[in-house]
This record gives sequence, C-alpha cells and structure tokens, in this order.
Amino acid sequence: MKNRPTWLMLRSHFWFIPALYGLISIIFAILSTLFDQYANFLPNFILVDISLAQTLLSTITSSLLTMTTISFSTIMVVLTTYLSQFSPRTMQDFLTDVNTQRILGVFIGGFVYALILLLFIRETNKQVLFLSPTLAVLYAIVCVGFFDFLFIM
Repeated sequence: MKNRPTWLMLRSHFWFIPALYGLISIIFAILSTLFDQYANFLPNFILVDISLAQTLLSTITSSLLTMTTISFSTIMVVLTTYLSQFSPRTMQDFLTDVNTQRILGVFIGGFVYALILLLFIRETNKQVLFLSPTLAVLYAIVCVGFFDFLFIM
C-alpha cells in the first residue's frame, strides 16, 4: 500500500516518461547490438558496414539532439509569451500533458539509442555488417513523425 503513493508521485513528475523512454531505448540498443551478432541470415540490403554505421549514427545523434533542443526551446518561448499575455496556467498544462512528455521521451529515446549504438559498434579485423543502424534510421523517421505531431497539437 505504501508503494502506490510513491509510484503515483513518480508518475506525476515531468521527467518520468522521458526517463522511462530513455531506459527502454538503452535496453533496445543492447538487444539490437546482441542481435547484430546473429544477423547473418538477413538480406544484405538492410545491413550496413562499419563506416556507414558510424556515419549514420553520429548524424542521427546530433540531428535528434538539435531537433529536440530547437523544438522545445521554440515552444517554451511561445508559451512564455502566451503565459505573460493571457493565462498563467498554460505552462503547467503544457508540462503535465502526457503527449508532450511522450514526444520528449521519443526524442530522448532516439538520441540515447543512437548514442549507445555508436558506443557499442566497434571496428574488427573481419568484415562485419550491422542491422542496428538501419533500426536507428527507422527510429529517426518515427521521431520526425512525432516532431510533426508536436506542432500539430
């Protein structure tokens, strides 16, 4: 009985859902790196070599961090202006909105996923192909979809 109020208290914080998405993306990065070791049966057109993997992951990492920073700072500027002109509850409504927390979670999850994969992918003596950068590209496409949803909402 005592754990439930603590769980509800944690759930009510703004950082909880983005942190949960970040943790899930770390687990997903570890699992996809382990799957890369056994991805011999997959067709070669979805697998990438080490140099392309590092280029893709570094580009995705920097672009997701930039996209997150620019979009949320722009929204905060608009909300601050709106807050001073109209309603003081606007910022609180924005911060407690579950959709806003999920969108931030998806952005943070994509950044963490690409960053962890960038750390895990190592150069070896033999020719190795990876699936996880392809998954990171798909995750980045999902992030762009959530970026569009952010400005529609």
